[in-house]
Order: sequence, then C-alpha cells, then structure tokens
Amino acid sequence: MAIHNGSPRRFTSRDDDLDDNAQDFMVLVLVFFLLLLAALLASCETSLNVASKSKIHKLVKEGNKSAVVVKELQDNAGEVISAILTSVSIATMLIPFLTAIWAVAHFGDLGQAIVGVVVSIVFLIYGETVPKMIALSSPETVLLKSARFLRLLTRICKIPNILMRFIADATLKMLRVKHSDSLDPYEEIRTYIDLQMQQISEEKSMLNSILDLSKVEVQDIMTFRKNVQMLNADDTLENIINTIKTTPYTRLPIWKEQPDNIVGVVHAKAFLEFFIKKGKSAKNFDVLELAKAPWFVPETTNLLDQLKAFRTKNAHFAVIVDEFGVFQGIVTLEDLIEEIVGEIHDEYDIKLGHVMVRKDGSILLPGDFTIRDLNRQFNFELEDTEATIAGLLLHVAQKIPEVGRVYDVQGVRFEVMKRNKNYISLVKVSSQ
Repeated sequence: MAIHNGSPRRFTSRDDDLDDNAQDFMVLVLVFFLLLLAALLASCETSLNVASKSKIHKLVKEGNKSAVVVKELQDNAGEVISAILTSVSIATMLIPFLTAIWAVAHFGDLGQAIVGVVVSIVFLIYGETVPKMIALSSPETVLLKSARFLRLLTRICKIPNILMRFIADATLKMLRVKHSDSLDPYEEIRTYIDLQMQQISEEKSMLNSILDLSKVEVQDIMTFRKNVQMLNADDTLENIINTIKTTPYTRLPIWKEQPDNIVGVVHAKAFLEFFIKKGKSAKNFDVLELAKAPWFVPETTNLLDQLKAFRTKNAHFAVIVDEFGVFQGIVTLEDLIEEIVGEIHDEYDIKLGHVMVRKDGSILLPGDFTIRDLNRQFNFELEDTEATIAGLLLHVAQKIPEVGRVYDVQGVRFEVMKRNKNYISLVKVSSQ
C-alpha cells in the first residue's frame, strides 16, 4: 500500500496496484470481521446480564446441552464479562487504527478524519446499539446460540483475565472498596418479584413474606400469655367443660399451681371422646391424663425453623419461653400461615382487641397490637425492634407513659388513650 500523505499517487506498475488492492481488501475484511466480533460480543454481554436464570435452569432439566453451557457461564459471569470486555477493547482499538491507515493511504489527512467519523457512527449503530437491542428482545436465544463461543473465548482470555483481576482486586483493596461476585439470592429473588409482579400486590406480598420467614422470630407473632386461654389442672370437671365449650380454640395449655407453670396441652377432641365415654359422672377426673406434654420453644426461633419443626413433629401448637424458661405465649401453625397469607378468620374466631379507623384517618388500637401487623394492615414502615405498640412506647418513653401523652416515632404519631394500671390498653395512631 503506497502512502502519499495528501499528494497525488505516483505512477505505479500493475503488480504494485494488485498488491495495493490485495492489502486494501485484507484491511477491509479484517475491519468487517472485527465489527462483527464486537457486535456479537455486545449482544452476548447484554444477554448474559438479562437472561432469565429460571428459564435456563428449566432448559437444563429438559436436557438442553447448550443450556448446560449457559448455566456454567452464568455461574462464572465475572470471568465471562472480563473476557468479553477484553476482546471488545482489542476490537475497538484495532478498527480505528486500521481504518486510519487505509484512509490516509487513499484520501490523505482530511480523508482520515471523515472516515474516522463514519466508522465511529457505523460502530455505534451496528457494533453496539443494534446487537444489544436484538439481545434484549430474546436474551436466552442469543445466549444459547453463542454459549460455546463464549466458553472458548473465556478459556482463551483466562490468563489475561487473571492478571487484570489481580490488579483490579489490589486497586479496590487499596481504595478499601468491598465487592462481591454475586448478589444475595434472597435479594435477587425479591428484586425479581418487585419487577415482575407490580400489578398483583397480594401475591407479591405473600412471596415477600415467605422470603422474610427466616428473619422473623416467633416472639413477633405469638399470642401473648395474657391473651392465652388456659385450663387449671386443679379445676373441677364442670368448670373445665364450660371453658372448653365457650372457647373458640381446639388446643388449650394446662397450668398447675401458677399460670406460668405449663404442664400440658389438651385437645378438645380428646376431651370430647372422654366425655362421651365417661360423662359428667366421671370420678377422680384428672385433665392431665388427656393432655400431651407441652412443646417449649425459645422465643428467638425464626419462623422458617419453626415451620420445619411443626412439619417434622406433626404438631400445630408450641409454648414460647424466654431465655430463663419463663412462659411468654403460644404460637400455632395457623399463626405461621397467617404470616404468609394474611389474617384467616372462621366463624369461631374472636377479636382480642378493638380496632377502629376514625373519620379523621387515625386508628384506635389495643396496646398489644403488634408492630408487624400495624405495618402490614395500615402500610406503615416502622422498625419492628419492639413486638407491640405498648412495647414501642415504653422503649421510646423509657417509663410508663401517662394518658394523653403523644409520641412521634419514625413519621407516625402515637397518643396514649387508656391505661389499665401499668398496661397501655388503647392507643391512637396517625400519620404525622
């Protein structure tokens, strides 16, 4: 190729012209190849970032060999992205370099500038924009078709990638920047739910509740001991019959000598069977003979572990104790299900506290209303470091608040309406 630096070409022989034409053809072919390579890599990078892992996983289970390769690439996405970026960088450096040599040889310095602008526009459209749009329209298809090429490219670039990764890690360490190769799987699922289920809020809420099971403790959802209906082991048969007849619950804890001393749990069905056989005339009746041993669970047990334990033990009822073994309340399988799907009411349910929404938008709630239920039912965003509204106000006030006192907590206003001795029985809640 003869370079004339802006001056007209000198007379050349036919052989020289053929050589120049061959060189021009090789340059154009190489530039075209690099442009195609850059376009392919751009589409692969976008596909790798947006392709659905669930769809790929399904294809793997169906025996798709390309999907197996794609899953391998997704599991090592950092290395693949590094290989792609390295290759794209090489292509983007070579394309303007080769076109500049070709342009100077044929059109001089002015031609170099014009060709440079044209090549930049072509590269932006056909090397970046169009390939990425294609990848966004069908990322899984693009990734499946280019999987083996990407795996080969990653292996070729492995040594340069190791070197660059070492330099990058060292730089981040000097800058004290923490980084991770992958997202927390729970957060990744939660993000996917938020993006894909914006129009179906109820199902979205259920799925998020499932993800939260390992973060919530049984003490956050238990029925507190003051609200637990119980049987006295030393009570008369007639009194026990009346209690079981009037209670809406099928399982009742039994205490002896003092209410904190739980010695058993009786099922209404077991008592009914006994009553059918013996009747009220049963002598020396001992309700503990019908009871099962109580199952004590620490209040710090998370809901996911408790759900697994319910399933393993084929149980529906557990007694909650604190670190000192003191009775705190009860939790049932229904409580855990309600934590996922929301409140479940039947014809025998009773409300343990009065909840009323007033015309001005404020809410009257009992002091033992839980912070989690307050957030879920009325769309507040309070931190549930305390289990109940009463507990939250005691924590904020650092004393037992008087009736009429108002506390502003995280954008929510609480006013103490009633107090029963030292217990906050009624609170008015409103937005600030």
